[in-house]
Amino acid sequence: EAGANAMRSALRAGIRHFDTAKCYGNEELLGSVLKEAIADGIISKRDDVFITTKLWNDDHRPRHVAEACRASLERLQLDYLDLYLVHWPAAWRKGTLGCPDDGVSMEETWRAMETLVDQGLVRAIGVSNFGPERLSRLLSTARIAPVCNQIELHPSLQQQGLVDLCQSKGVAVTAWSPLAKGKSATSQAGDTVSALAKQRGISPSSLVLLWHLSRGVIAIPRSSNPAHIQENCDVWRRATAAGAGGLGPGVGPLALLSSEELALMRGLDRGARLTFDFVGVFEETKWPWPWVGTLLCAVARVIWAVLPNWLDFRMPK
Repeated sequence: EAGANAMRSALRAGIRHFDTAKCYGNEELLGSVLKEAIADGIISKRDDVFITTKLWNDDHRPRHVAEACRASLERLQLDYLDLYLVHWPAAWRKGTLGCPDDGVSMEETWRAMETLVDQGLVRAIGVSNFGPERLSRLLSTARIAPVCNQIELHPSLQQQGLVDLCQSKGVAVTAWSPLAKGKSATSQAGDTVSALAKQRGISPSSLVLLWHLSRGVIAIPRSSNPAHIQENCDVWRRATAAGAGGLGPGVGPLALLSSEELALMRGLDRGARLTFDFVGVFEETKWPWPWVGTLLCAVARVIWAVLPNWLDFRMPK
């Protein structure tokens, strides 16, 4: 019920982009809330919202791609997706966790994704967690280019080179964990973020979201607190407002960060991810983690050679 209430709060606040995935285990819930919102008049029709979901790692084989997409559509109670992403650049054997599937390439998976567009099941396709090398390789062979790359981005992990590459190729950048799960204002970056936020009369989290907008990045913050959801939405409204009209009494537009402010924010980059690279998908991962990832894959092969390959993975709530 907490998840449903958060979605309802987001709709009431004016948010119309919802990002989900099979492994999040909340596609059914989102579908029910959207159906309820249309019935209650909060939104008038399906086209009023933008829905993104993702292809999980054990569905990379072409014959599984369409099945996975249709299953997501059924759970969401939708006829089409606005955006369908390859969740990770890692193919696993069907029904396993972490067991590499050596029988499929990303090029084959992407061709199956392109077919979903041809069939009208999805309007756009993209990728998630792709580094520069993988993205460049995909762009060189794709018939339909990915419209976005959803990656971990926050003040402590700015990935400027990857952001620049994406934007130079016309690939939109979407930031997951854009507030570093609330750590942006409490980490070593906190003093700088708080000082800049105080100068502007906004909260530290609003300042970080404004920083993403100033970089041309789409931020998708997650919150279950109605006040925080409204605040996050207001940052976008104020930053994209041409004037103060419609923002409410005493509320004016927010200017994007100045070059001086952006320079201060650049100094906060530590290349620090929120989690270790256990499966070896991040191109910049340093030793010993690639070796650890290789070892874990080898262990997974042994485990899933014994266990039935029946797993239908969902992240723990």
